[in-house]
Amino acid sequence: MDTIITDKSLCFTDEETVRNAAVKRIFENNVAAPRQITPQLRRAGAAALIDGYTSSLRKAGVRYFETDDMHVTALAVGRRCKGIIHRVKDREDAAFLNIIVNQLPSAVTDEILAYAVLPYELAHMADTINIPVILEVSSGFAGTGNLWDTLSAVANSICLDKFAALRVTGQFTGDAAQMDEAVKKYRRAYAVPLDFCPASDNGGGVELLQQAVAAYTAECDMLTLCYGGGGGSPAGGSACKYCALDEFLITMATTYHTLVSREYTLGLATAEDLGSLIGFKANENVAAFINHHKLPFRFIPTADVQPVQIRHLYTPAPPENKQYLIYSMDKKPGGRFSLAVDEKVENEIAKIIDDAIFKTMTDII
Repeated sequence: MDTIITDKSLCFTDEETVRNAAVKRIFENNVAAPRQITPQLRRAGAAALIDGYTSSLRKAGVRYFETDDMHVTALAVGRRCKGIIHRVKDREDAAFLNIIVNQLPSAVTDEILAYAVLPYELAHMADTINIPVILEVSSGFAGTGNLWDTLSAVANSICLDKFAALRVTGQFTGDAAQMDEAVKKYRRAYAVPLDFCPASDNGGGVELLQQAVAAYTAECDMLTLCYGGGGGSPAGGSACKYCALDEFLITMATTYHTLVSREYTLGLATAEDLGSLIGFKANENVAAFINHHKLPFRFIPTADVQPVQIRHLYTPAPPENKQYLIYSMDKKPGGRFSLAVDEKVENEIAKIIDDAIFKTMTDII
């Protein structure tokens, strides 16, 4: 079976950061003069940047992209990015999520907004969320640091059948063989897919990578990683909170000889470029890997990002914030939050933004 990979690096950014990064790229490419950078262009650029970043990682094998910021989720869904997972932090978040879900065409909801993630302490809210829910628990749930103890303790404390998957976040004692045994034992006992997210508050990039590889080789159903490792440090650094997605992908390609295609290398190269704009710092091994796998061809990222009319999530803003379309969102059930095409954002504007964000790269790899 193939392990499904989720990236949660978008949990380490916010709309303002992404908008500023998009504007920086627009200026770099001299696409628009400063007076032309309107609030609409900023948001369109931010949405395009998120789309480009996630699309690039998808080329390297990532299926889903997790965010815990409602504004970032709105940008991604408005742009119709695929495979978005929203982490719910409270009832307000849940209400916001349902408003978006209810406005998406049912035919594309699963493709665009795939899952919600609920921490164990909010599990009682699962029935109020209108998309499949992943239940998340800490590796210390059972108090032993043993994976099987944690899995069985969770299963005995709550009905797992109402959840789309069970995610366990943290580190475990034992080696790869014990991980393999625990995963297989869980699969025999329970039908709910298992998602493992190697994480530590004390750093430990190498240890987290080892646990991610062990989960992958044990054929865990899902694996949640984080481009750059999270925590604001380079992947593998002492402050690395999660297993670095970029380091994992490089390890699988170089040590375990997974297929390295032109698209795979291309995805890593473009993700490194766009991710650095947002502030995600890849491990230095990524640059070395890309350089080693140079391919003699010319690539223009805009080729597979067709200009489309930007879709916006917006509400009327209060007088002091008229320039923003989303900041004063009415998040009450039945509020005025609207998933609609902003008629003022023409196809031509979308093309300008795409051309700026996905700049032409000659011999990028």
